[in-house]
Amino acid sequence: MLKTLVDIYFFIGEILVHQPFLASMMAGYKIDLKPQELDEVLNLYIAIWEFFKTDPQTKVKAITESQFDQLQIFNINLVGKDTFSGGETTSVMLSAIIQRIGTHPTFQKMGIQKRGALIVGVKSTIECFQELAS
Repeated sequence: MLKTLVDIYFFIGEILVHQPFLASMMAGYKIDLKPQELDEVLNLYIAIWEFFKTDPQTKVKAITESQFDQLQIFNINLVGKDTFSGGETTSVMLSAIIQRIGTHPTFQKMGIQKRGALIVGVKSTIECFQELAS
């Protein structure tokens, strides 16, 4: 998704300024993922940011760790009940991400627990941005 070094530096700077928790969360994936997996996961979060950054609220209000944790716990409980619900944006974006995770060879090589945790984290991030935008 990011093609040049300039794109990468611009993206990193933009995220650090406007969404520092998201930047730290993305950096944390480096510990748990192989380089190819990390690249794919970061591309998912880049796509989410690119979608939501046009909303002015996402540049003045930042996702907090407690907001993310609260939504993540809620989503983990939903997984246990085998049901996901949300707004249209969440559904469309999450469906596209689940489709990618289900079909892309890099994700298919990941363990099921890693993929499940990734889906919950991505869904929680999308919902955090939706809360900021509303």
